[in-house]
Amino acid sequence: MENVIPPATHSAAEGNIAGMLSVKALIDRIALVVSTRQPTSYRALQSAIAARSGTTVYVVDRTIKARKNEWYACLPDLDPSKPTGQHFAIMVQEPTPANLRAVLKTIEDIAEIDGEVRPCLLELALDFFPRNPADPAEALMSRERIVGLLQRHHWSAGQGFLAHKPDAPRKVDRRQVYQEEEMKQTRYLFSAAGDKTHSDVELHELTVRNRALNPKPGNDLYLNATVYQGVLYAPRQINIQHKIADQRNSDKDTLAYLPNEERRGRVELTLTSLETLEQVGLKTVDDLAQCRFRKISRNLLGFRLPTCKADGDAINEAIAQMKTRGVYGVELNQRADNHELRQQMKPRPRKTDHDGMGLDDWPEMNALVGTALDHLQTKWRRF
Repeated sequence: MENVIPPATHSAAEGNIAGMLSVKALIDRIALVVSTRQPTSYRALQSAIAARSGTTVYVVDRTIKARKNEWYACLPDLDPSKPTGQHFAIMVQEPTPANLRAVLKTIEDIAEIDGEVRPCLLELALDFFPRNPADPAEALMSRERIVGLLQRHHWSAGQGFLAHKPDAPRKVDRRQVYQEEEMKQTRYLFSAAGDKTHSDVELHELTVRNRALNPKPGNDLYLNATVYQGVLYAPRQINIQHKIADQRNSDKDTLAYLPNEERRGRVELTLTSLETLEQVGLKTVDDLAQCRFRKISRNLLGFRLPTCKADGDAINEAIAQMKTRGVYGVELNQRADNHELRQQMKPRPRKTDHDGMGLDDWPEMNALVGTALDHLQTKWRRF
């Protein structure tokens, strides 16, 4: 395993680091719900779309019941009386305004679209590249710094991941997934400490506060791991990765390595379900033309800096959290400590706990991300 990157110091150095990056925002995947007037098979529709548009798509017939972890499992079950061959879910990889219109035109030509086309999944990606080209060895070092930065400084409001009331709240918590020999390993940034039921953000629970205040250090953050927050195909999920390959097929254990200049650090936000997309203004696919990507990503694709009290113990604790958990650990540790102090006071002061406690915005990084999202918005105005 590669070594952990030392945490950045809280100073003007952060602005210098941000200045070394370029950021690109894109829609990496979108899934649509489409009904047609004319019956056709999902295989025929998929083949026609791929041939005419040159776009990679996956088409499923919604009358075939989805397994739990399928990307279209978020959709409501169809009435059993609905005919096969007229109700589809369609996943489009790397959509652009031009190829997505070509996909829709193909469906219209083949089977005639009936009613509105609605999005049910949107994967928004932020790609972080070293600003200046470098030889492969220097580029690798720069990307590893970027990945370490993303792992430690990316922030999202944790409470929102519990909004859909998952069966196992603990599974929304931030964790790293990596390959060790032939086995895939999952390590949560905060160990369960005897409570595998509650999420890290449920700080009203004593067991969770004990978890966040445990002096035992966390595990190293590996640069070849993917860091997740949220449940797969729940209404929202985040992942952070060092993207060096594409076209991954876990069933066949295959992938295609990217050339050096295309490798980058990546943060992905996946929003799933008709209701979730409607809440951010995407009721129909045509709404992409007016989409405000900054609004969609608010409290989900932010970057923060740690703060703490000006005493030695607090500073040492913040540094320890940054090494293995980043701002995620700093926030939860300080919020748990605030809960404990409040419990001991009589009378108890007004409750001040909130998402992001103990953190400051990172203006330079957030400005880079905001500009990239604005460019994406401008691009999709042509849809």
